[in-house]
Amino acid sequence: MNIAVCDDQAEELETVTELLRQWQAQRRCPLHFRTFRSAAQLLDAARRERFTLYLLDVMMPGLSGYKTCARVRETSNVPILFLTALGGEDHALRGYALGADDYITK
Repeated sequence: MNIAVCDDQAEELETVTELLRQWQAQRRCPLHFRTFRSAAQLLDAARRERFTLYLLDVMMPGLSGYKTCARVRETSNVPILFLTALGGEDHALRGYALGADDYITK
């Protein structure tokens, strides 16, 4: 599994990657993941590399997670999960409408 993790907050990236490492160790399942501090970096990498899962923060400067999801969906149908501190049904519904597979509150 090749996972792209995108969050503009370094602390959040570290938390998510640590959880991925723990999951990998518990299940003895090889994971490869790359972290990105901006959606532009992620989209640039996605032109050259095939990701099998995207974990996206919703609120980021520049391109939001919503816009990033829409761009990924133009060329790929792999799972996309939003990871966000934003609560509320409206945010989740917007993510689902753009093609996200799940919406997880941090």
